Amino acid sequence: MYFLPIIDYIVEGLEKLDNVKIFGEIKMSSAKPKLVILAVYKRDGEWRGFCAPYDVSTNASTKKEAQSQLEKLVDLYEDGLKKYNFPQHLSVKEISDEQDRIMLEKIIEKITDDLNQKMHKNFVKYQLETQKKYSYRIENISGYYSEPVYS
Repeated sequence: MYFLPIIDYIVEGLEKLDNVKIFGEIKMSSAKPKLVILAVYKRDGEWRGFCAPYDVSTNASTKKEAQSQLEKLVDLYEDGLKKYNFPQHLSVKEISDEQDRIMLEKIIEKITDDLNQKMHKNFVKYQLETQKKYSYRIENISGYYSEPVYS
């Protein structure tokens, strides 16, 4: 058929790319996030939790409940990502909720300030830190960010 040489050409080209894994006859790009951010904040009388870069979110009546639900959802999501070798279209996603995106911008600014201070204070100590999970609190947003540990 006419399409087979074109498909073979595309597949041959994909085989030469980094970060590509074959699933049967389909190739998918793999992308492990460099930083995972969990956030909880109060919105419209409820507690809202979201995770970047996965675009996973939840709402609850208490802060503790929102954080617990979010952590469980993220654990399940990461289990799925690991099972399928972190497909890029699921591993790194834009945040779909507008208010969450606004909060994420504030969080990223805080995280970059924190990292900047840690590196300037003592770069060698920062490099040798074993802690991989860091808490933050800004305005009405709290949560943590981490460098994922993949097994």
